[in-house]
Amino acid sequence: MMTSLPGRITSVLLPCSLFLIVVVRGFSLESGDLLDPTETRYATIAQNMVQSGDWITARLPGEGGLRPYFSKPPLHFWLTALSYKAFGFDEWTSRLPSFLALVVIVACLLMLAFTFSSREVGFLSAIICSSSPLLFFLAGSSTVDVTFTATIISAITALSISSFGADDDHPRLAGYLFFLFSALSFLTKGPAGLVIIGFTLVSSVILTREWRIFSRLPWIGGLALFVLVALPWFALVEQSNPGALWYYFVHENFLRYLKNDFGTQYGSAHNRPLGSIWWMVCLAVLPWVLYSLFYLKTVKRAWGEVRREPVFLMLLCLGLCPLIFFTFARSVLPAYTLPSIPGLAYVLAAVLAHAKVHPELSSEASSRFSLPHRREHFFRIPVLGLGLSVIMIGGLLVVAPQLEIEKSSSELLEMVARETRGKKPIVATTSLRDLSPFWTGGAFENELVKELRIVFANEEDIRSGRFRHLIVRDKRLEEGLFKELERHYRKRKTVGKWHWYVREGERAELASS
Repeated sequence: MMTSLPGRITSVLLPCSLFLIVVVRGFSLESGDLLDPTETRYATIAQNMVQSGDWITARLPGEGGLRPYFSKPPLHFWLTALSYKAFGFDEWTSRLPSFLALVVIVACLLMLAFTFSSREVGFLSAIICSSSPLLFFLAGSSTVDVTFTATIISAITALSISSFGADDDHPRLAGYLFFLFSALSFLTKGPAGLVIIGFTLVSSVILTREWRIFSRLPWIGGLALFVLVALPWFALVEQSNPGALWYYFVHENFLRYLKNDFGTQYGSAHNRPLGSIWWMVCLAVLPWVLYSLFYLKTVKRAWGEVRREPVFLMLLCLGLCPLIFFTFARSVLPAYTLPSIPGLAYVLAAVLAHAKVHPELSSEASSRFSLPHRREHFFRIPVLGLGLSVIMIGGLLVVAPQLEIEKSSSELLEMVARETRGKKPIVATTSLRDLSPFWTGGAFENELVKELRIVFANEEDIRSGRFRHLIVRDKRLEEGLFKELERHYRKRKTVGKWHWYVREGERAELASS
């Protein structure tokens, strides 16, 4: 039978829209400087790995040199360092691992749907997921969370194939891949990965009553693979830095989850009301959460059919388990919702596709929001997803210049590099919380007209006027120190919240005055 014209159109529109969404995000990686404090922190760690040759201990600039950083395991830093080794230090190379993680997430959703559901579910879920605002933006950032989400969905994809795949899907190999990706999640964010994957696995068994989810996994060989991949780094970092594991597991994991006023040496607490993760996920997936609300009746009526599909239930568990886990934590951030987004996207896509196959399940004639023609989903979702992505990129291009001057010192450092004499002038920064000076100085070949040596100035350095050039960010010095600063320095330039101070009597060292 010849395919109908609407069917032929949607068969082209779905993959083309997905491709364009991913391409739009990929080509925008260079847009905007790396932002303090998060992007520059992770980018600087990877930069120090490449420059020092030490790929075991993550390090950040500190007073007197580099100091160890034990807040995260190293997988994302390793990927960023490899990107630097291949392409050099630049904004887009810092963000490349997160973008590639988005590609992995999309590939997993397509693989799941093509194997267990339909082509349409695959493309719809990938479009919904990749155009969800939080994931879309973070996929173009130098942050850990998209990499972490990619390891989670990869593990669940492997678990699905291991549990429910046919013999020609190589379920035993998929079982080993499940343990491999679980190990990689542990190397990205530690116990959080095991909690989310384990919670999803157990809840899937309970909900589906499919004990083969357990029985088909190669437990002995898989656990051996997990240990071989995940544990060597932890042993090596503890050997090099005694006490590192105690700090990481106790302070950065258990206390972060349990304490209301949690804060570490790397950042302050994010104390929020219990259950805040739920409003965060609603904002993270706008407008898709609104789109799904229009079809609550469809979901209820279709539930009796789709609940028979174990992979659907497993992805539903993936969508809900991270949210349930973080419901009881106060120290939460919007990025903690990311592992839920692929599962929620798959669930919404599967329900809408089921409504198209069974139009009697979606008769909502009384609602002015009802869509009488089921194929409208397969026009509206790709068009909405692509349009949303274009709007977000347009907004990013508009907002990026303002963000740069507020949250990056790069523009001010360009002025310093142009207007100072000497081959490699020393420029001191007064903040270890804002690392854009250190990253920009290390990436000078792509960022500055000449190399600058960036160092940290402590209180005594400011009081004594030790350095010729200081860059100072608003609200990073106490009022008393500002008075000491003004005794020895005069302000030369200001860009946003960053100020360049020159020591009195140093006019001759400047290329222009």
